[in-house]
Amino acid sequence: MVLITFCWAENESRTLRLNSGYDCPLVGIGTGGFRTGGPPQGKVAIQLIHDAIDSGYRHIDTASAYGNEKAIGQAVTEVLAKGVLKRQELFITTKLMPNPTNTRDETLKSVQLSIQNLNTSYVDLMLIHMPSDDLAVNDKVWSALEEAVAQKLIRSIGVSNFNAQQIDSLLKNAKVVPAMLQVESHPQVNQRQLISYSDKHGIHLTAYSPLGAGTLIKNPTIVSIGKSHNKSAATVMIRWQVQRGVAAIPKSLKLNYIKENIDVFDWTLTDNEMKTFRLNNGVDCPVIGLGTGGFDGAPQGELVKQMVRDAIDVGYRLIDTAAYYGNEEAIGDAVNEVITNGKVRREELFISTKVFLLIGQSIPISRAETVENVRIGIQKLNQTYVDMILFHFPSESDEINREVWSGLEDALNQGLVRAIGVSNFNVQQLESLIQTANVLPAMNQIESHPQLSQRQLLDYCSRYKIRVTAYSPLGAGTLISNSKLISIGNKYNKTSAQVMIRWQIQRGVVAIPKSTKADRLRDNFNVFDFSLTDEEMNIIENM
Repeated sequence: MVLITFCWAENESRTLRLNSGYDCPLVGIGTGGFRTGGPPQGKVAIQLIHDAIDSGYRHIDTASAYGNEKAIGQAVTEVLAKGVLKRQELFITTKLMPNPTNTRDETLKSVQLSIQNLNTSYVDLMLIHMPSDDLAVNDKVWSALEEAVAQKLIRSIGVSNFNAQQIDSLLKNAKVVPAMLQVESHPQVNQRQLISYSDKHGIHLTAYSPLGAGTLIKNPTIVSIGKSHNKSAATVMIRWQVQRGVAAIPKSLKLNYIKENIDVFDWTLTDNEMKTFRLNNGVDCPVIGLGTGGFDGAPQGELVKQMVRDAIDVGYRLIDTAAYYGNEEAIGDAVNEVITNGKVRREELFISTKVFLLIGQSIPISRAETVENVRIGIQKLNQTYVDMILFHFPSESDEINREVWSGLEDALNQGLVRAIGVSNFNVQQLESLIQTANVLPAMNQIESHPQLSQRQLLDYCSRYKIRVTAYSPLGAGTLISNSKLISIGNKYNKTSAQVMIRWQIQRGVVAIPKSTKADRLRDNFNVFDFSLTDEEMNIIENM
């Protein structure tokens, strides 16, 4: 599934501002291994760099392990000698493989050797190429890189192929926070969880192998999106990375592909094509999900398990539940089943649940009890974390609302949840909560459909970049027979239900329709191949 974060303006920057204060170009040329062989060497590598710079690339990625630093250095020297570019206009990245037997001084010598091979006085970014199993070795290498920064041999430092736990370990003793994390990333390995983790630490990501193993360029969905923009599937995948703020370093030895891969700054992918919204904390949430409440009582047991299986098969990645629904355990079983079967990775899913207070409840509940309720929900879902947890119903007491919210903030800080929000809160209740909150709600889940547009509440939430999720987006059932909605649907060969879901998405609202029937689940998700006109949007808004 192709995902969204946000669309960039026409005058978007082509660089990322790193936490070191330096700018890194969003698209670079990769010089590592190719499917046809190892990293390019000698004249091939030299020509590659000339072609890339002539095509507009300013970010060059290499590594000591690639064995081509000298050739790349020669090519850069030749370009600079022409006087067309200055050294400071280029961003050169290289990588150092940790050697457990090396001392700190010996590691510094390896840094100096790479700089010498590249025939430059400094490199813009140096990464630890692979983490060592010995965490002390990682710390030793990192200390040497910090010293190299102090000696102005390197401008920024980072890591490659590290996971969150390895970065956590590194940060315990680090004086300098990594500026970059380079990992494999493409539409089938979106690294959503690692991006969210890195955002919290101000670490940017670079995606190597952004086109996957080669088969993705034939993916019919990506190819179709490319055709609508007169772009290749490869360009679509690179643009996807750019729009979510991830640097990409595609590889090619062919000049036409080199030029094509950097042609990503004069167009944008739409929400329709990307299929997620970026929340105010940097986490991406799918624009459509499976609702599992209601139905005159929330579905339980095997019924809800089959719903989840069917939904994931169709393409849903957002699953919405709640402690109150009583089906967290069954949903957790179904989710783990599809993960075990290899149909989806956990990081591709967005699981949302809710902590519950009785409507209007004013019985005091403590901050610690709220955290415990979060842990219970996660345990029932048989997960190590959830992507979103919502405060299900506001209390009549502002004090209790603040206490519960503080507990959700604690759960967020403890890594139990990636984003926190509220449900069924009105403007006044949100206003009161925000006054003392340390973390703004990322989401407000409310009832919304064409006869309850919630325009005022949406406008208020928009001021604070609080995303809105619409439950019951099809109303109480009568709206599917509405003649206006049917007429609009007929124009696109769509049902009135699909029109209502599309309406929510186009106004920036996440929709979580509910159905226990596989065919309706499929229909409800099939809303990404048409768009409503402004006139049609207004008709629905004012029903």
